[in-house]
Amino acid sequence: MPLVDKHILSILRCPNSGETLSVADGELITLLNQRILDGQVHDATGESVGDVIDGGLINESATWLSPVHGRIIDLNPTDAIDLHTLALSNSEPQDDSND
Repeated sequence: MPLVDKHILSILRCPNSGETLSVADGELITLLNQRILDGQVHDATGESVGDVIDGGLINESATWLSPVHGRIIDLNPTDAIDLHTLALSNSEPQDDSND
């Protein structure tokens, strides 16, 4: 079962940039969770993200990630994970068009 229905994903937008969203790949989520545990990940307010995530939706420019906890997508703009300041080599959005 996909993280989010394709129809729903097609109408969702990044709460910070207004860009379309795609499902972040597992490698990015694993890397973010490692950095969350190390205290290196911050949200839109600059606060450290304290809880690991189960997934995420990333905007087109790969600058913001809306976290997913369980199967609940958090689209609160202040909870978005700021990818601007993280040097992530695999922060490209995943193409889910073949699902």
